[in-house]
Amino acid sequence: MTDGEEPCSLSYLRSVNELLICLIKTAISPGEGDTERGVTTIPIDAGALVTSRKGSLRKRLKDHRLLLLIFLPGLIHLLVFRYAPMFALVVAFQDYSPFQGVLRSEWVGLKHFKEILELRQVFTLMWNTLMLGVYRLVFGFAAPILLALVINEIQQRTFKRVFQTVSYLPYFISNVVVVSIVATVLSPYSGLVNRILGLFNIEPIYFMVLPGFFRPIYTLSEIWKTAGWSAIIYLAALSNVSPELYEAAYSDGAGRLRQAWHVTLPGITPTIIILLILNIGGLFGAGFELAFLYQNSFNLHHSEILDTYIYKIGLAGSFGLPKYSFAAALGIFQSAINITFLYGANLLARKYTEESLW
Repeated sequence: MTDGEEPCSLSYLRSVNELLICLIKTAISPGEGDTERGVTTIPIDAGALVTSRKGSLRKRLKDHRLLLLIFLPGLIHLLVFRYAPMFALVVAFQDYSPFQGVLRSEWVGLKHFKEILELRQVFTLMWNTLMLGVYRLVFGFAAPILLALVINEIQQRTFKRVFQTVSYLPYFISNVVVVSIVATVLSPYSGLVNRILGLFNIEPIYFMVLPGFFRPIYTLSEIWKTAGWSAIIYLAALSNVSPELYEAAYSDGAGRLRQAWHVTLPGITPTIIILLILNIGGLFGAGFELAFLYQNSFNLHHSEILDTYIYKIGLAGSFGLPKYSFAAALGIFQSAINITFLYGANLLARKYTEESLW
């Protein structure tokens, strides 16, 4: 930022985080010259200052209308697709009928939640969902960190940019295409993997139908698809590590591996902890698309998870007529488990580290 350039000017902003920080500072901090215009500041116990002046909020909104305009689409998306649908959660406590609507459907209280506990396959669904979440956490969480460290160590700038671009391109590929690619590569007759195995006189393996291969295939394909994109946030955190720390470590005789261990990793540890908490909070949210696309009648014992079951019983009507209320209750049940994991992970992080979500 150059002298005289406003910290929240459009030329200065380079990321969404900086935009949010500027908007927050604009909302809570007094503007330049507020003292001369009669701003009253009141000290509070926490050491913060509360500013009050008639018309100040309207003026700030007007002064920063371009920034707010940029922020507006994200806010609308959040309200429309995240908060507005929460009203429909009331159907979990009703015998919902699309002909009677939400307001006129019969209220049944916790009936559907009791049915969940009586469901014969509920523990199988929970186990399959948890195992997929554990696979994603153990193998998928470390992958973008390692990839970010590798990219950070590349010295040749052009190759570094090309490598990073190639690594996150799979993120923009549709899940349907990803599953098609995996099915082609693992085909028992024409697939690349089985052709290589054939060179060693190994019989073709039906990877896509054997239940034991479902979780490894799911995890590896998701890592390939998302690792490069997820590594971006770690690369952003690495950019904040002071070069002086590397110079000091080099002066002490530390090699590249020692520098990565003692300088790089500690520098991104806060980011790792926050993202680890969020990932633990999603252990029971394995994701619907990949699991449903890889699912078939042969691997159903391992691939049927809460997300796919909710779709089948609530929308597809695979077990008779669609049970909208039961599916909604099962979704709330799944979310409650995720919130429990999230709260527990945050509690442990706050107890043993200096980082936490709240």
